[in-house]
Amino acid sequence: MQYLIKYGEDTQEEYRLYSYKARKKFYDEQKDSNNGYVDVRNGKFLQDLTDDGFELGNLTRPHKSFGGKNVEQLIDEFEDKALYSSLYGMASDSIHSDWGEIRQIYLNKTPDKKYAVMIGDMPSGHYRSLIPVAVMLIDSCKHYVNWEQGYEPNKVFIPLLDELRRVCELIMASVFTDYHDNPNKFMYE
Repeated sequence: MQYLIKYGEDTQEEYRLYSYKARKKFYDEQKDSNNGYVDVRNGKFLQDLTDDGFELGNLTRPHKSFGGKNVEQLIDEFEDKALYSSLYGMASDSIHSDWGEIRQIYLNKTPDKKYAVMIGDMPSGHYRSLIPVAVMLIDSCKHYVNWEQGYEPNKVFIPLLDELRRVCELIMASVFTDYHDNPNKFMYE
C-alpha cells in the first residue's frame, strides 16, 4: 500500500491491471467451455475488467505490479529490513510448507518422539505471532488514513491507531521479557 501511495495513480492502475493476470489465464484456457460455472466466472471477469476501465487488449502487454519488486525489496524500501525474515518470511514459509513452522504450529510431539496433528487441541494462534501482523495492519491503516488528506475523521482515527499500536508494543515487550526471563516458556507451546 505504501508503494501504491508513494508512486501514484499510474502505479495504482498498473497494480489493478496486473491483478487480473490469473483470471485472464483462466479465461484464455476456458473461454470456449459450455460450463455454467465457467461462463459466470468469465462473464464476471469481463465485467470487472470493463468496470475498472480496461479491455482484454490491455492484458497482453507485459506488466508487473510494484515495479517488479518482490516483498523483500518492498519491505526494504519502506520498513525495517528485519521485518522480512521475522514477519513475512516465516509466515510465507509456513504457507509454503516449511516443516519447522508446520511442526511448531500444528503438531504435538508424541512420547515416542513422533509428531501428530493436534486434534481437539488445535490452537487458534498465539498472540506472539498475531501481534506483529496486527502492528503491520495498524501501520498500513495509518499510512492510508494519512494519504486521505483532509478527511475529517483522521483526527479520530490517527490517535486511535496510535493507541492500538502502543498496546501491541506493550504486549510484545511482555513477550520479549518472557523470552528473556524464561526462554523455555514458548519452546513447546
